[in-house]
Amino acid sequence: MPPSFCPQDRKHEPKADLRRVLLRLQHLYEVDQDPVLSRPVTVNLWSVLRGLGSVVSVEERSLTETWDVSEMYRWTWSTGDPHRHRGNSSRPSPPPGGPEVTIYPKEIWTFFIHFQEH
Repeated sequence: MPPSFCPQDRKHEPKADLRRVLLRLQHLYEVDQDPVLSRPVTVNLWSVLRGLGSVVSVEERSLTETWDVSEMYRWTWSTGDPHRHRGNSSRPSPPPGGPEVTIYPKEIWTFFIHFQEH
């Protein structure tokens, strides 16, 4: 039988730390899946985050969010068509704290957004 909940126990509940939040952006379409929706999309992070607080910094993370990508070794490989973007991970990351991110088909970007403490 699970333990019963008492209102006095609320002081022991974990509290959300909203000074740092995880933001994940994903492009759902494949290359050439749709003539319009398969195009790269540029997202202005300041517009997305407007109203949530004052952004102090943006930190790009690995997909699992455990690694800062600036500290990771990036693999590179060549494809049959060097002019077409198909997951070339050597593409430069957005500038640290920069407001715009371009997402290509099937890409997933993960960020820690750091907000000013109130």
